[in-house]
Amino acid sequence: MNANSIRFLTFLAVFVCVRYPPVLAEFSHPGIAHSSESIEFVKTKINAGEQPWSAAWEKLLGSRYGSLDWKPHPYPHVERGPYNDPNIGSSEFSEDAKAAYNHALCWALSGEEAHANKAAEIIDAWSETLESIENHDAKLLIGMSGYHFCIAAEILKHSWDQWPQPKQAQFALMLRDIWYPVIQDFYPSANGNWDASMMQVIMAMGVFLDDQGMFDRAKTYFLSGEGNGAIGNYFKESGQCQETGRDQGHTQMGLEYLANTCETAWIQGVDLYGALDNRLLKGFEYTAKYNLGFDVPYEPYESFEGRYHYDKISSDDRGRLRPMYERVLNHYHNRKGLDAPYTKQAALKLRSNPPERRGRRGRRSSSHLDTLMYANPPSEPLTFHKQVLTDQYFCDGINSADFNRDGKPDIVAGPYWYEGPEFTIKHEFYPAKTFPREPSPSDSMFSYTWDFNGDTWPDILVLGRVHLHPAVWYENPQGKNELWKQHFAFERVQGESPPFLDVDGDGKPEIVALWEQRWGLIQPVWSDPQQPWRFRPITLPGDWQRFHHGTGIGDVNGDGRFDLILNDGWWSQPADSNEAWTAHPVVFSEDKGGAQMFAYDVNGDGLSDVITALNAHGWGLAWFEQVRNNGEISFQKHPFMGDRDDETKYGVCFSQPHALALCDLDGDGLQDMVVGKRMWAHPPPKDIEPNAPPVLYWFRLQREKTGEAKFVPHFIDDQSGVGVQVTSADVTGDGRPDILTVSKKGSFLFVNQQP
Repeated sequence: MNANSIRFLTFLAVFVCVRYPPVLAEFSHPGIAHSSESIEFVKTKINAGEQPWSAAWEKLLGSRYGSLDWKPHPYPHVERGPYNDPNIGSSEFSEDAKAAYNHALCWALSGEEAHANKAAEIIDAWSETLESIENHDAKLLIGMSGYHFCIAAEILKHSWDQWPQPKQAQFALMLRDIWYPVIQDFYPSANGNWDASMMQVIMAMGVFLDDQGMFDRAKTYFLSGEGNGAIGNYFKESGQCQETGRDQGHTQMGLEYLANTCETAWIQGVDLYGALDNRLLKGFEYTAKYNLGFDVPYEPYESFEGRYHYDKISSDDRGRLRPMYERVLNHYHNRKGLDAPYTKQAALKLRSNPPERRGRRGRRSSSHLDTLMYANPPSEPLTFHKQVLTDQYFCDGINSADFNRDGKPDIVAGPYWYEGPEFTIKHEFYPAKTFPREPSPSDSMFSYTWDFNGDTWPDILVLGRVHLHPAVWYENPQGKNELWKQHFAFERVQGESPPFLDVDGDGKPEIVALWEQRWGLIQPVWSDPQQPWRFRPITLPGDWQRFHHGTGIGDVNGDGRFDLILNDGWWSQPADSNEAWTAHPVVFSEDKGGAQMFAYDVNGDGLSDVITALNAHGWGLAWFEQVRNNGEISFQKHPFMGDRDDETKYGVCFSQPHALALCDLDGDGLQDMVVGKRMWAHPPPKDIEPNAPPVLYWFRLQREKTGEAKFVPHFIDDQSGVGVQVTSADVTGDGRPDILTVSKKGSFLFVNQQP
């Protein structure tokens, strides 16, 4: 820079200060989107190598926007027409804004001055060159991309002393003379994302310029503006947004820009998040819920001036989540302690499965930035890595054993077993058949493993549909690459959740099932395993149907013997195996009944409680606390998931909980529960919410000092769900139980990544 340039820029700095004397305000700096405290928090996490920050940081460094080879392309006269047509310098303005923001973050988080220089180079190039921004979408362009320029400039101004004052003044002059006249009056009659974009940048400009009047203009418009973007106009009390009937892409844009405004205001000590009884949270929950695949109520919409009419909710862009949910989750859930289940689910989905391709109209995903800068404790106690074994529908049950005896667990699902520890090589052990998804289930409902013939090689027991298929077992060919020999076991296994375990204490498992209206044990003939299995009844005849829901085995009364648990009571096993088991009527569900049922001491009082779903084709999960009174056993119900009316109370809701498993996922010594939504148990639309996402959750058991206990839901996935059997097993050999599940979406392994 020559002497004349330096003199001119010095004059410019003085001129700006005289022409625009600052309105005195005590702003916190840096204070647009990120505070010094939040930046230091992220730096600490990166330096410690903690997730998800480290992975997001690597993506930031590897992004083209973080490349030190980036060259700015400023235009003196920028035009953005409707939907960016014409596009004269508009894309360059937006792309350079992202690059400036990325480099400013790289500088703030790493201390590498090359990134500060690059951010300044980009900002200075535009503030030296730009003379006008015009055409129909000029307001929107400044609102969307000017915001990123402001964050970058704010970070540099308050963390890097090598950005010359004259250059800062030059940037300030661009804000006041070129940007502000275009956006100062907002665009009240446009769709609300326009106003929202301008609010975020006007507030950001106010902070950068220390201009209280400008800051207050954005704040006042947010709270009481006449346009569609003001908080009271953009949302109904239900959370429905002004643009929900337009498309989901623009709806999420509006939400993001409003959240950005709230975050900057929060850093400056102003709580806009809480406006109208946390209306922004309602909007995020409503929109996240719909975009995760759930149904939401909708009222026909007409904008205040009659320009826009949206008679029904729009499915355009549905499911394409915008990277914006972390910051809102951080505020409402972490700072304020409020439930935000769908916002959380959306954030975790983006965190674990960020979109790889360009978004609508070529926009690139930046979900790593949302995760990097806004993910905050309390984070998920566990994370899981999803591996898709197959995306074809073969079966409804899954299990594990070391089928090739190489010392590493393998997985069996339907006609295939998958070699561990990679699970990428599969072996067909009976003729494979794919099933269409919409009709009723497959012919492989449960897979169990045991060495039935005593040759030390694990065999596979397959149970088909209750009324259609016999139970058969397949003999392991001892390492030969061939189909396994099939052996008939029993005519039909009735009851929809038959356990397979050692019930009578002889060291060998049996199937617990219904036959000829009596419950009993279907047992192999161990002396001659080729023979059909035999049924030994354990109850008196009763009015049970073959599609009975709700079956379990566990020691209810603490006498050391397993008891039978059904939806309508429990049956204690006698010491004499020749006697019928004693019935103890209890109504564990007034509905259809659940799936797998368990006896486990939930609250740590030394008594076995009962854990069950309430309706495997409907709603509800509960545990039943055992109560002793003069030796008599009764149970007190404790629900921990209900229907949609109870969603806020329990923090989660999904229908069709048709497969459950107990396991200590987090290593705290307590049994947690894995459960999910079964997809299309019957041809749609027969089931409740048939098209809602097939979610998978684990419920962490927490015992309180008060003696109370609760199951806390944690989201795992929304594109898998369960069939009728979900299994927990350490298939990776790291000492942590993993999750195996199948559904009409395919077969899946979720590797436990417990720290």
